[in-house]
Amino acid sequence: MSVATSILTIELSLDMKPAAYQALRDEQTRQYQRLWEQIQQMVDNIGRYAGPYVWKARDLVIQYVLCLYTVMMSTRTRAEKAATIQSLIKPMAAVMDAAPPWFFWRMPAQIRAWGEVNRLIAAAMQDIPPASER
Repeated sequence: MSVATSILTIELSLDMKPAAYQALRDEQTRQYQRLWEQIQQMVDNIGRYAGPYVWKARDLVIQYVLCLYTVMMSTRTRAEKAATIQSLIKPMAAVMDAAPPWFFWRMPAQIRAWGEVNRLIAAAMQDIPPASER
């Protein structure tokens, strides 16, 4: 997802040569489709992704996947969707990179990342109107 979001956040410029502009536009379309398919696959198999975790970690994985899906379903532009998803990727990876208990010095960073993921999910979801307002 990281590659797709990086490509989707590249701004197209009319100053580009037409062939380069079209090539980048085509690649962005392809990467958007890949990102959408990856997120749909995560939703379709959420039990496989969340199942190995227990308690709060499982809840976080479910919230993360559903947030990604909701962002993709939103009316944001492709670039805004990609930027939102991109902001979630790194802290979520830090949370899921569980260190063995004897690597206790990594726990504070993991706890900070957990808080960051929760904050980013809340921010991403607050921009989306409730179903009753649509």
